[in-house]
Amino acid sequence: MTNCKICNAEAKQKCSGCFNVFYCSRNCQVTDWKNGHKNDCKPYEVKRNSKLGRYTIASRDLKAGEVLFREVAVVHGPKMLSNPICLGCHKALVIKSKKTDFYRCSRCSWPLCSKQCERLDPHIDECNLMSSKNYKSPIKVNCLNQQSDAIYCLIFPLRFLILKLKQPKVFEKILSELESHVDERIASGSYDSHKHHLVPFIQKLLDPNVFTEHLILTATAILDNNCFEISMPLRGIEMGGLFLISLILCHDCVPNTKHYVNYVESDSDIQRYQMTFETTVPVKKGEQLTTTYTDTLKTTLERRKHLKQTKIFDCDCKRCMDASELSTYGSSWRCQRCFNGLIVSTNSLNNNSEWHCESCNAVYSCEDISGKLNRLQIQLRTSVNRQPESLEKFLVQTSDEIHGNHLLIIEVKYMLCLMYGNIGGYHYKELSENLLQRKIDLCNNVLDIYNTVHPGRTDQRMNIIFELNCAKIIDMKTKLSKNLINKTNVMHAIDQCLKQIKDCYDVLVLEMENKGIMDKRLERIMNESFM
Repeated sequence: MTNCKICNAEAKQKCSGCFNVFYCSRNCQVTDWKNGHKNDCKPYEVKRNSKLGRYTIASRDLKAGEVLFREVAVVHGPKMLSNPICLGCHKALVIKSKKTDFYRCSRCSWPLCSKQCERLDPHIDECNLMSSKNYKSPIKVNCLNQQSDAIYCLIFPLRFLILKLKQPKVFEKILSELESHVDERIASGSYDSHKHHLVPFIQKLLDPNVFTEHLILTATAILDNNCFEISMPLRGIEMGGLFLISLILCHDCVPNTKHYVNYVESDSDIQRYQMTFETTVPVKKGEQLTTTYTDTLKTTLERRKHLKQTKIFDCDCKRCMDASELSTYGSSWRCQRCFNGLIVSTNSLNNNSEWHCESCNAVYSCEDISGKLNRLQIQLRTSVNRQPESLEKFLVQTSDEIHGNHLLIIEVKYMLCLMYGNIGGYHYKELSENLLQRKIDLCNNVLDIYNTVHPGRTDQRMNIIFELNCAKIIDMKTKLSKNLINKTNVMHAIDQCLKQIKDCYDVLVLEMENKGIMDKRLERIMNESFM
């Protein structure tokens, strides 16, 4: 018999959050929640070891799509190199009239959307500080020159350091618990610019006896090492945010969680950005919960270099240890000597190791491989028109050099999956049978790779499943019109496709900014299905 945690009576109700405690009634559950279970009710447990430091395990079996936690950013601000943005609402600055300059804050001269944005948090704090010291922003951006400006790198660290004045206990807790690798960053020379520009700026506004050079650089390094990207393209927002609970999850190149950020509407002038973490695949009790600090759809060499440069650690996850990238060969190239084998790294945990052909053992230098990838990325970025014909031509032209499952090629195929059926000249009613089948084949190919390196309820995988089922519906309708398949079987199959489409829709609109786009995509395929 299981007893109630509060009154010790026989209990049949289990807490649906943590599954660890039982109650005899709703009243006892509410009482325990008020007594403190609210703080303990988590589907995860934080552990420590010498290698990982803090890490997190599932405290019970978790289904795909279970929310682990939600939290609001402690501080947020522009990226170190940012396009012109409003420091009030953080939206990209856009031309609204024939004026050649943006609206400037009446007190500190930073570009803003309008006078209304002057009073928004967190700009109000930094503005009060700058105006009290008679500081006027020297930023040169205007409507005619909207290039990225490094001067924005001053704002995010300033906002973080202001936290020391407003919430000193929170600031000290962050300083003591979060890794910065500040000494390595200073030794590498990567913070020389901060020494010459950021430090004098901060010390002009804040007491240099308290806000020393080392404290300023440490705070900056904490942001560099621990911030998450806040990306809301439709709102014109691209910036960074420091989320504290999120940092209990360690990195893996095939993570079992994902995160997304939504703007939380408020009646006040406070800007709130809420991050949600949820599982993407089923996770067993005791299994480690992981996130990613890099783009998991990049090659091993790219991921490890990015992590070393930005997070100052060498990833040795299961995927990085495997030269075949879990048998997908997502980093491999065609051998240019035997033309039969694939080239893989001789030691994927060493970014400078040689590569060799699995068939003829021909050896290639790391520089050869990096050069190949860099050359094709530049070609794709600068020479290839982002239209289906141009992308298809790129695939054909590079097929002798790079095989079909390389992650650069999968990236191109992903773009084609989204284009066919959805853009002008290639809507479903305009697609030939061959191009429709091409879309289905591409979706299956991309999905096969994503199932291994980007599995579960990840956005890109959901997008592909959505598009695959849309194409299947159109294909079945076409065959039905030609009496090539049985109507009864087709209607059942279409119902199954529509169910998968709706499931994908439900996942993709969790990031609320996607809802408008997804509503249109769903409406389009529903209309196509029943025409």
